[in-house]
Amino acid sequence: MCVSFGVDLLLIRWASGLLLGERLPECLFTLERLEYLVLDGNNLSGTIPPSVGNLTKLKALELAANKLRGTLPETMHRLQQLEQLLLGNNHLTGELPEWISNFSALRALLLGTNAFTGTLPTSWSSLTNLSALVLSSNQLSGSIPSEFRNMRSLSMVYVPKSPSAHTSYSLSLSLSLSLSLSLSHTNGTHSCV
Repeated sequence: MCVSFGVDLLLIRWASGLLLGERLPECLFTLERLEYLVLDGNNLSGTIPPSVGNLTKLKALELAANKLRGTLPETMHRLQQLEQLLLGNNHLTGELPEWISNFSALRALLLGTNAFTGTLPTSWSSLTNLSALVLSSNQLSGSIPSEFRNMRSLSMVYVPKSPSAHTSYSLSLSLSLSLSLSLSHTNGTHSCV
């Protein structure tokens, strides 16, 4: 799939369905000046390789709607310029990494419909530019940290209660917020979570 063009590529976008079932080509992660990697909807399989950390100029990593599995590689902490991290609708596992809180330019974090576990890191409240957060359809537990009330840029939050979680999520922000809710049925009562 990878071809040498003799130029520095800043954007790679493969339309949905063109790479059906393939693994992420390792040669993509040698393009150190790459700013946008958009491969969503291609049924890509395998894991996100540690070499993704080589793409330190990356502003958008969009790998949603594939069949990627495994944990997020620790080397991703090097992607300090990320503005969009869209990894929803895969089979990713593990706890939500603390190092995401170092992505100060991050505006959209979409990790829904995976198999992430654990709690929402309090440190993520430092993501002051974050406007969209989607963590629905994971196996998360606990509640949204109260520090998230200070995230003034948030305009969309979608973190409904996971069927396996035993605690409610609630978030009260002092700004205009589009908040998606789901209903939970517990002990004969309905509650918004």
